[in-house]
Amino acid sequence: MRQFIMTLIGILSIATSCKYEPKEREESITIPKKVEHHLSKMDSLKKKFKPDTTIAGIVLLNSKNVDSILGNNVMERLVHKGLPNTSVVSKDSEQQLTIYFHPGNGAKEFSEFHVAHAVGTEKKELVMKENEFKTESGIKLGIELADLKAIKGEPHSITNMDNVTVLHYRIDDFETSKFLKRYNMPVYYADYEFSNGHLRAFKFGFEYP
Repeated sequence: MRQFIMTLIGILSIATSCKYEPKEREESITIPKKVEHHLSKMDSLKKKFKPDTTIAGIVLLNSKNVDSILGNNVMERLVHKGLPNTSVVSKDSEQQLTIYFHPGNGAKEFSEFHVAHAVGTEKKELVMKENEFKTESGIKLGIELADLKAIKGEPHSITNMDNVTVLHYRIDDFETSKFLKRYNMPVYYADYEFSNGHLRAFKFGFEYP
């Protein structure tokens, strides 16, 4: 009897040690190298914001060509309301370009440009030869929002109010920006105002310190 019991205990012990205990499988999701490379490539292809510096032949902080475009008395025509500024209108009087002078700049060096549809322009305003004001990258009134993004990339921020959408672009890292160092300016901005999907006004340049 004792031998039978010992034999039974031995069998039970073997059976217990052989019992299958399922283990949870830990699966790690890995991105195939081809896909990873594709995603990295797509990220590098994203449109990077390139600032405009020229409109109607006038260049930010550059007095070259100012006399031939705006007249040699442009400084005398500045309106000292807020930042000193003066405006010109397109040939068809449909658009208005306002240029802003920052105190401390050299003569005829302008820091900001603003373009909008002309409303109640004064006869004394200088009439330009262009029918529309366009930047070197092709930004002009009337273009669609998607077209602007195709040129400028995704904005750094967006403001929505009363059916108006404003796309804000900004360069403010002086330490890493060759562009800001070239002009020795701390901040460059560009704001594009859309209504019904079309650009109705835009302003760009260097912020007044």
